[in-house]
Amino acid sequence: MDNQFAIISRLIREQLLLHNRLSLPGLGSFLAEDQPSMITDDGRLVRPPGRTISFSVKEIWNDEILERAYAAELEETMLELDDVSLDQEEGEGLKNDSSTLFIDQAKRDVSKFVSAIELQLQTSGFYVIPDLGTLKMAGKRREVSFTQLPESDFAPQAFGLSPLSIKPLPSPSRLQKSIPRVDNLHQSAKPPKTKKHKKHLKSWILSSLPKWLLLLLGILLLFLLLCFLIYLFRAELKPFLEWLLLSPWERGI
Repeated sequence: MDNQFAIISRLIREQLLLHNRLSLPGLGSFLAEDQPSMITDDGRLVRPPGRTISFSVKEIWNDEILERAYAAELEETMLELDDVSLDQEEGEGLKNDSSTLFIDQAKRDVSKFVSAIELQLQTSGFYVIPDLGTLKMAGKRREVSFTQLPESDFAPQAFGLSPLSIKPLPSPSRLQKSIPRVDNLHQSAKPPKTKKHKKHLKSWILSSLPKWLLLLLGILLLFLLLCFLIYLFRAELKPFLEWLLLSPWERGI
């Protein structure tokens, strides 16, 4: 009986590599789902693609995958033990005649396997399937759940792959050094606000403005000052302005 249960446990794992669903008749079904590669641990670890296994007690219909796989195992073992050497026609006839018997035997053995799982779940609360995980029964409703072994890998595309650790750079790269931070740019564009730095406000403004703008502002200030002086001393400057507005002939030049 232990040998039969070991074979069925091995077949469960093998069939979950090929199918997304595998029934334990009367108890529930294993569900397999492929997971893409992902970055975890705050970007410090890259995990390869995987295949997660769960268990649902709501999936009660029997897909007979486990029974058929076990029946094929029984048939292959029987042929090896009997050392049958038949021609092709006789072999096909023997296979057709014995397939039903093997399937019936497989259904009985799988049913015993599931009954043994239910009995151990009710007595100890858990059942370990080697190289796969642990079925557990807990809670007031005695619900059955499944915990997959961390080291188990059911993704064929990830065979031979292991998680990859990513170490941060010990020092900033040249590219990072050459590009100033945005927040530093904003801080350097702001004038000092404290009283201690008010005396540097003028020099900061002058250093921030382009030279051509400073020159234009200087000329504008001189022009405004000249207009103000002309307006202020317009009476004294009236004869000179009238003479300045005369033509060269009227000036006697």
